Amino acid sequence: MGWNHLVGQSGNKKRSTGDVFRRLNLLPHARDVIEMSHTIQNKKKNYFVLEAVVNDIEKSEISVKKVRVIILEDRNKSLIFLSVMGKKI
Repeated sequence: MGWNHLVGQSGNKKRSTGDVFRRLNLLPHARDVIEMSHTIQNKKKNYFVLEAVVNDIEKSEISVKKVRVIILEDRNKSLIFLSVMGKKI
């Protein structure tokens, strides 16, 4: 589920190559965000949104990004990674 959503293989809207590449580059930060988060930023039904500010290296330059990780809670109360997104701040 999370991998297909991340690379745009599911749903009607397919992701561009640039968007897939950008999200895959953020993937290493997703684990850090999940581990560092002690507070859920937003909870809607069975989705959790975790956010953190991270340093990212882009083209030999360090940039600061806000990384958001979306986690889905299934019927068994298991948490499943769904997506990661980020933006420069």
